[in-house]
Amino acid sequence: MHMVLEVHMNTSKMPKSVQWRSPESGCFILNTDEAFKAGNGLAWAGGLIRDSNGCWVQGFTLNIGHTDSLSAELWGVRAGLMLAKCLSLSKVVVELDAAIVVQFLKEGIPHSHPMSIIAQDALALISDGWVTEIRYIYREGNRCADFLANLSQSCQQGVVILTEPPDDILPLLLDDFCGNPIMRL
Repeated sequence: MHMVLEVHMNTSKMPKSVQWRSPESGCFILNTDEAFKAGNGLAWAGGLIRDSNGCWVQGFTLNIGHTDSLSAELWGVRAGLMLAKCLSLSKVVVELDAAIVVQFLKEGIPHSHPMSIIAQDALALISDGWVTEIRYIYREGNRCADFLANLSQSCQQGVVILTEPPDDILPLLLDDFCGNPIMRL
């Protein structure tokens, strides 16, 4: 009698190399993220805009207050879109690590959805065609935006525009600029 042992490898659990990718020449990239404390319901967001060389253009922190994680993601992408629009940027790629928000921005959202107002506001901002792509990125490739979302916890309520990168984010920016990969487990 012969026994056959089949080994099925779950490739979704295999380590994967993730790195930030700069946009094509002449484009800008907006990365946003949120931070949320389930225990007290406080939420923050942050983001940054870089040029096609990976250089800092501007960033922001957003101290939202009491809300949920999904709302914080939407508030963050809305704040980033408003910043990009205020800078009169054209050809902007938007990246974030919330697949549902990427879906909302690509496909729309029903008016009956609890987040429809903030999502519709973000959709209105991108309706002029200056956003060339909206894409999902693994959280490991979104570390700079994550840093700024967490930095927001120590900032005043509302939006703070950062014309220069905070010193503590410089190593992360350099990693991204150099294309240094991060392992996703």
